[in-house]
Amino acid sequence: MSSPTLIVIGDLVEDVVVLQRGASVHGTDNPAVVLRRRGGSAANVAAAAAELVATRFIGRVGQDRLGTSLAEDLAATGVDVRVQTEGRTGSVIVIVTTDGERTMYPDRAAAAELGPVDPAWLADAAMIHVPAYTFQDSGSATAVGDLLDTAARAGTPVSLDASAASLIDARGRPWFHAMVERWRPRFVFANGDEAAALGLDAMHPLPVPCG
Repeated sequence: MSSPTLIVIGDLVEDVVVLQRGASVHGTDNPAVVLRRRGGSAANVAAAAAELVATRFIGRVGQDRLGTSLAEDLAATGVDVRVQTEGRTGSVIVIVTTDGERTMYPDRAAAAELGPVDPAWLADAAMIHVPAYTFQDSGSATAVGDLLDTAARAGTPVSLDASAASLIDARGRPWFHAMVERWRPRFVFANGDEAAALGLDAMHPLPVPCG
């Protein structure tokens, strides 16, 4: 019998991290250290979880060497990687200033175009975790929404990550509340900034009860 599996759905991209070595001067060269590594909120969660439980990642990468390399790197952490391959693999430019503050420029590329997923990829699911990032674009939003509807019918619990305060500000609180109402997640994860964007605190929980 297969082990109960945590399913994580979302982005697998390359992070290009630029560590600034001084104050930025516009319009000219600036000293920096540039690092490349596997990224994507969902992929990072899957890699961390695989140390504790059986974990499967579902997503989409480009039909290119970068996508193949990222999928192989994620699989090496013990994750069961199921990816569609089409187009070009996404990247995120991460600018880190000398005080440690990050500014990110995401280009989701293939990740934003996740198509219909074989429901068999949800086999043995004990829980499904999805970052809100996956609902930014119509392609991935539709595919992931269909998977969560399938999970709901099967009684599989779901967790949602608020992902970014800027995303919530851009889409509005009702957008996120509608997802909570539709899928009744067992857990909703948010940092302080994201919770503030959602208007949450100890006295003001989500207006829609979780599952």
